[in-house]
Amino acid sequence: MVQEGGLDTLSGSRECDADSEGLYEELDLASFSPRLRARFERQSEEEIRLSREKRAELEDLLTPGNVIFDRDMSVEVSMAASGIAEALVSVCDTAALKDVIRWAVENDVEYSFIGSCSKTIVRESGVSGLLIRLAEQFDSVELVSESENEVLILAGAATSVRKLIGFCVEKGFFGLEDLLLYEGTVGGCVSSDVSLSNGDKISKSVVETTIINKEQRELTIKNKQADSDLRVKIPSTSCITKVLFKMSKGDIAEIAKRVDEIEKRHAEVASGSTGYIFHVFEDQGRMLARELVEDSGLRGVRIGKARVSPIDANSIINEGGATAKDVRVIMNLIRDRVRQDSGIALATRIRLFGKVE
Repeated sequence: MVQEGGLDTLSGSRECDADSEGLYEELDLASFSPRLRARFERQSEEEIRLSREKRAELEDLLTPGNVIFDRDMSVEVSMAASGIAEALVSVCDTAALKDVIRWAVENDVEYSFIGSCSKTIVRESGVSGLLIRLAEQFDSVELVSESENEVLILAGAATSVRKLIGFCVEKGFFGLEDLLLYEGTVGGCVSSDVSLSNGDKISKSVVETTIINKEQRELTIKNKQADSDLRVKIPSTSCITKVLFKMSKGDIAEIAKRVDEIEKRHAEVASGSTGYIFHVFEDQGRMLARELVEDSGLRGVRIGKARVSPIDANSIINEGGATAKDVRVIMNLIRDRVRQDSGIALATRIRLFGKVE
């Protein structure tokens, strides 16, 4: 239901879900034959979960306190709307990361990597297996080299973009300020290869990316082509651990001004809400996603307790009690209405975890 200035009818607001790359329609089991429907329901019931023994093994593998079972992810994600994660794992160094990946592979346990959860939603059905996030050793920023016009910055994947940009502002380095639009971590922005306001991808500023792969090998990926898509190069079973950025020198006052503009807008959007997601959809080159949403008449529209921000139509806010389903439906409505009105298919970097209900 759309309230307070919303639309009378919600064309294109059918319930659908998303994988890590985009939205897709759910299966309508009611349209299946009884035998086929029973097969799908039985497969769902037979979903493998961690046994008591496996949970004990995982606890023994990690430093005490670095695994939380049956974690309510609504307290972890910025939107404050999510289901339960079977195991939320924190790894503090490379050795621990390799141990966890090895354990998951050997025990045939599904695993995924998350950052600060500024672009993460877990379905109400929950997510089985491991959600792994980096900490401590992976949270760092250092100046590697500096020439007259160019600098190289090495940042750990768990470093918040706020921390990275704060470091750069102090030094007068520019080129990455727009990462604040996405919030989150360095690893999350690079793995998604987010777009900057000038139309470039973040990969254009990346010199090399270090990962740990499924075989627990540490590899360095050289970004020889400035326009290459890092998402293609880095499989979901591999984890980014650090990134080497190339930046330029600039006027500290001008860089700080841009940062202040972004932070002020974010503060206005988040004010009074219990959760939020900024920059939900990717801009289409010079065409801003928020303007496309506004042109479709969706600014301020609410579904359940999730609302398209009246201040920034490319943000969704939680007005208190929003569910993961509310967020999914409102995202789908936006995509469908914008495509219907403009012919443009908006892409999102929101990652949804868990089985389709």
